[in-house]
Amino acid sequence: MKSYKSKFLLILFMCLSGFITLAQDRLITGKVSDASGSPMTGVTVVESGTTNGTVTDFDGLYSLKVSAGSTLQFSFIGFVTQTIEVGNQTSIHITLAEQATDIDEVVIVGYGTVKKNDLTGSVGSINAESLVMKGSPSVLQSMQGSVAGVSITQSGSRDQAGFDIQIRGKSSINAKVSPLYVVDGVICGDIDFLNPQDIERIDILKDASSTAIYGSRATAGVVMVTTKSGLTGMAKTESKPSVSYDAYYGANQLARMPNFMNGEEFYQFRFLQFVQQAAGNQSQPIYFMMRDAHQQGMLFDGIDQYVLNENLASGKTYDWPGMVTQNGMEQNHYLSVNGSSDLTSYHFGLGFNEREGVYVGDEQQRFNIKASIDSKINKVLTAGININLAYMTNDYGSDEGIKV
Repeated sequence: MKSYKSKFLLILFMCLSGFITLAQDRLITGKVSDASGSPMTGVTVVESGTTNGTVTDFDGLYSLKVSAGSTLQFSFIGFVTQTIEVGNQTSIHITLAEQATDIDEVVIVGYGTVKKNDLTGSVGSINAESLVMKGSPSVLQSMQGSVAGVSITQSGSRDQAGFDIQIRGKSSINAKVSPLYVVDGVICGDIDFLNPQDIERIDILKDASSTAIYGSRATAGVVMVTTKSGLTGMAKTESKPSVSYDAYYGANQLARMPNFMNGEEFYQFRFLQFVQQAAGNQSQPIYFMMRDAHQQGMLFDGIDQYVLNENLASGKTYDWPGMVTQNGMEQNHYLSVNGSSDLTSYHFGLGFNEREGVYVGDEQQRFNIKASIDSKINKVLTAGININLAYMTNDYGSDEGIKV
């Protein structure tokens, strides 16, 4: 009798255990969409803390049997991972938000973009904040001292004097070789026409692997410029227009100028060359020898009167360095508008730059127009337009108009 009673209790316990287990399992169904409402295929849906999971189908639908009180985790590359408690729910529909990629972790190379930790070549990068922080209207001047192994020097003292850039030192003993400049995928002769405010990022390919992309033109390195687009710093959702204005003003002054002689000091300097002593005989007294021709050469202006002699007598002199030099200035103004709708984002920029060099008549003006529009046509196609326009006027100065 006890044996039958034990068997009955065992069978009853097993039945109750199966009923309890069945009551704890729950089938969860739902749909996963993106911010625009489009279904997302291939989203991973996993019961947290287990290997129980599934993926969404072509219509973004999923179904998964989970335990009551469990937590579901939804993840997809490029989107923010979400975790939701099941509770008493049997149907869970969610919308995944796009994850903004930090541009400091992405490097532009000749054939696309790559993460820094996946990059095997030598690449130096400069972000937008580093470029505009110096306030310089020149892109290359803004790059100075920002990338190791890249030397940028100015070839002259005039305001319009260009900059020489060397990546990994000199690559030719016969001629100056400049790096290859690529602006938004387009090869350019230089980047002097760009406004630093229009640039989102600069990547410099420094090693020899860059020649595998661009060939022999990349022997001296490659400077890749990415300008701002409609999606710069913005999510692919609707946002109100944002207007910003940046201005910079700076002054330039000559430094380490030598002390020039005035008229009387220069005359005395020329006068002393006629003080002589007999060669090889230190015992002979020093004597002065100036013939009429020497004096005429010092004081006669070559026409008909002793202008220099009259100027010395009256104490009149000229500040020759001051007649050709001045205190320079530079100013930079930039106005930009950004915004986006559900399917379209835009960026417009207008820049004005004016520079006056330390030489009289050395001036430059530059106008920049930047326009970028990106529009999502459908789930697969995206179209856009990117425009960079620049108008520059240069005045290198002239010897005309300087009156003494």
